[in-house]
Amino acid sequence: MEIKDRLALHTPLGETPFEEAERLTALRALHILDTPPEERFDRITRLAAELLDVPIAYVSFVDEHREWLKSSQGWDVSETPRDASICALTMCNKGPLIIPDALADERFRHHPMVVDEPRARFYAGYPLCSSSGHIVGTFSVADHRPRRLTGRAKGLLAMLAEMVEHQMNLVDVIHLQLDALVAKVDAEAAHRERTEALHTLVEHRQHLTDELTKAAAYVQSLLPAPQTGPISTDWVFIPSAELGGDAFGYHWLDDDHFAMYLLDVSGHSIGAALHSVSVLNVLRAQTLRATDFHKPGEVLAALNAAFQMKDYHNMYFTIWYGVFDRKSRRLTYATGGHPPALLVTGMGTTTQIEQIRTRGFMIGGVRDVTYPSASVVVPEGSSLYLFSDGIYEIRRVQDATMDLDDFVDLITENAAAGKYEVAHIVERIDQLRRCETCLDDVALLRVRFD
Repeated sequence: MEIKDRLALHTPLGETPFEEAERLTALRALHILDTPPEERFDRITRLAAELLDVPIAYVSFVDEHREWLKSSQGWDVSETPRDASICALTMCNKGPLIIPDALADERFRHHPMVVDEPRARFYAGYPLCSSSGHIVGTFSVADHRPRRLTGRAKGLLAMLAEMVEHQMNLVDVIHLQLDALVAKVDAEAAHRERTEALHTLVEHRQHLTDELTKAAAYVQSLLPAPQTGPISTDWVFIPSAELGGDAFGYHWLDDDHFAMYLLDVSGHSIGAALHSVSVLNVLRAQTLRATDFHKPGEVLAALNAAFQMKDYHNMYFTIWYGVFDRKSRRLTYATGGHPPALLVTGMGTTTQIEQIRTRGFMIGGVRDVTYPSASVVVPEGSSLYLFSDGIYEIRRVQDATMDLDDFVDLITENAAAGKYEVAHIVERIDQLRRCETCLDDVALLRVRFD
């Protein structure tokens, strides 16, 4: 569904606009209820919370009796009763439901989501449609204070809802492909021995593994060598089992200005890796037309114009880009939907960590976005850490998922103990991680400013 169609569909609340039995069949066909959290959904809800400056963003699905949350930022529940859900009403609305102030709206002032947790005064929700056209859930944001959305903000929310729909319906496509594959294998098994089919399968899997290994090696070959001197670098890159889209780089723009950047392309597979390689080559060769690479905000705007996701199989990416002026010791930076960099100053008990980033939409999502820049003076002996979220989004031994705050605490503890090197950080992560296989790429870059 096009964004303009979503914005045009706003109608008053009414009766359920679908056959409930057919809707529930479409929902179950997605095989998504009660599944574990997934980064592809969590990334979108994090972006919504960041870009709209709201404390709550979530993706939910509604069955006969409950609203179940697949991904949630700022609302620590897994499900709620259906009759206590505004999202169930959003589904009846056929289009976006936007409530500027629930306490001022007779329909919602006594609603459980308003008077109890999460105490939502503002709410905006978009119905999610399965590939069969049935509404199965919602993409929603909320705030504890009343507010109104600008036309631009409504457009961003609609686009993010469309991205959730795309990811949701990929499950449907995958199951269709699996069904087709099973049917093909069954037909072939009737004409040849099972051992032959198994041998072929093993060969195909080995071929795919070999291709992924070659692709990972190619990406790693493009990463810069660690450097020494007044500005020194140290890094680690660990591709996931499925190969993702992490990449980073750094180089001197001229005698006085040093550029550094780290990006993370959405999704996995060789396609995501090659997309990151394309971006990396553009930054290294400085081939963006009419772009001053000394100005981070200008660089991100040019990347956004050049890598629109509609032209690249719906792939977008996040990025942190900075330029250090060694004469003034000022670091200027801009971010597009990426986790903050961590600037570590001081030593031992005087260690301080500052999270530095700007508010900017991910690259490729929507045209004509302005990316603000900011700057900070970097004291001598400071370290700057750039990373993708794969470094900290791990399942720990005690079965709790690590988050950014936990990672900042880890860096703080290591720095207090004088353990600044990347190897020390990775060693500590390995001690905490329950699963031996990385579910996402791990990229961590340290830049030291002497």
